[in-house]
Amino acid sequence: MQRKPSASPQPLPQDIHRLNRLGFRFHEQRRFDRSLEHFWLSLLKAREQGFRDWEAIALNNIGMVYQSWGKFDHAEKFYSQSLEVSESIGFTHGKIVTLNNLGRLYEEWGRIDRALHHYEEGLRLCESDGDLTSRRATLLNLVICLEKTGNFSRCRELMREVLRIDKILQHPDLEADRAYLSQLESRP
Repeated sequence: MQRKPSASPQPLPQDIHRLNRLGFRFHEQRRFDRSLEHFWLSLLKAREQGFRDWEAIALNNIGMVYQSWGKFDHAEKFYSQSLEVSESIGFTHGKIVTLNNLGRLYEEWGRIDRALHHYEEGLRLCESDGDLTSRRATLLNLVICLEKTGNFSRCRELMREVLRIDKILQHPDLEADRAYLSQLESRP
């Protein structure tokens, strides 16, 4: 059965929710084989039940595990599949999360140009999506990546936007983000 696509994920059935929770728990414990097992089962269940948004999430989670495991080619493959599913159903949140993960993957590979491309694309989507939490995460990823290029004026500009969002969200990292901006202010 095919479910109606949405901008954010649909409510999650208990069986898929439990598999995802266990997948993340094993990932945190760096038990990547067990984490993959649970995310794969989540993917199969999402496909069986027609939850295309959760299929995209499961593919993204599998990519995340492979990236943590250092298997970057596998990670890229699953992120790309997640992106395709998200695009095909209009799942903006899934696309933003996957673009951020692809950006981090390319940063780890030292492909700063590709990382910046993915972060910028994610930021454009955040502007239309209106989700401040995703926008904040994307902005921070972009700042960290831009810092590597020495573009400190753009870093400062983006960090001011992060602080504005922190205040709106009453984010617990507000002071840490202020300190980061202060550090950037001392750069040329």
